[in-house]
Amino acid sequence: DAQGERKQRRGTFLGRRKKDGQAPAAPAIRINSIDASAYQPSESAADKGAGLSDNMFYEFMDWLGIPEEEEEEFGWIAEEASMTPIPEEWVTRNTDDGRTYYHNTATKAIRWEHPVYVAYRELYEEERDRLADERAALAQRCLLVCDLPADADDKVLEDDIAACFGEDLWADEVLQFDLFVDNSDERYAIVRFVDEEARAEALALGTITLPQSGGSTCPLVPVDDHEEVDRMEDLAKDSRCATVANLPPGIDDQGFVDIFSPLEGSILSLRIEDLGEQEGAIALVEFASSISARKSVSLNLFNIDGRFLSVTLGVQVFNERR
Repeated sequence: DAQGERKQRRGTFLGRRKKDGQAPAAPAIRINSIDASAYQPSESAADKGAGLSDNMFYEFMDWLGIPEEEEEEFGWIAEEASMTPIPEEWVTRNTDDGRTYYHNTATKAIRWEHPVYVAYRELYEEERDRLADERAALAQRCLLVCDLPADADDKVLEDDIAACFGEDLWADEVLQFDLFVDNSDERYAIVRFVDEEARAEALALGTITLPQSGGSTCPLVPVDDHEEVDRMEDLAKDSRCATVANLPPGIDDQGFVDIFSPLEGSILSLRIEDLGEQEGAIALVEFASSISARKSVSLNLFNIDGRFLSVTLGVQVFNERR
């Protein structure tokens, strides 16, 4: 269907940007308005579906009104627009006072907006609205488990909460479970269900008591704001991450895994960036649980090739240093 096809096009775009090593970043030159008819990619670039400079890419983002922070969701639309020449039936005309307009030689239609802009701006608005509706619907399937004990083991907490919800509800109706610490240092779990009915069944419990975690009583609270859900899921991911700085320059994934061999099985993703001979390399590691992330701190000041590793929890140091 159309939605599935668009998701595939977005996935292709993200894969290509990652392969090319292109990360979201402000371009060196910004242009507020461009005439896309003046840009025609070379045949080889069009065949490859690439060949678009970062400056040109962000110009098309600007042109279509796509904010830079939405690149991951909608950057593929700007990329496709940049690869789309003005349709043959549309020709550029100028009024007596020099204003540009577009004339369709087949239908005799006239418009002021560039035909490529009209098509891809409409596509952006459709996808933006669809994603907003999708996020709102997803948020209405989430609940918070509040007042979790700060020192309890992640796996024990998960087992306790699962037992309280019941085997059938947990196994068949829960899509996602994450633990996180809020800015107030309070510990929570966010649980996403397959639908609103499953969430309502869990919320009917009101509170749950965690038998293996000191008998703590934890209230269950619905979450309906998708922005709040996104924030909580970001916090949950941050709690599973660690930044490792001062690695040997040129280290690859296997070299890193060799150092972290005691935690190898718990590593979900790894990103290494080389900062040069003096600063060495820096790595962002996402672990399967916050327990593994906390264990990685034990390698702080570990000496490798004369360098003392610096291990910190979260992504902040990685983002600041890279």
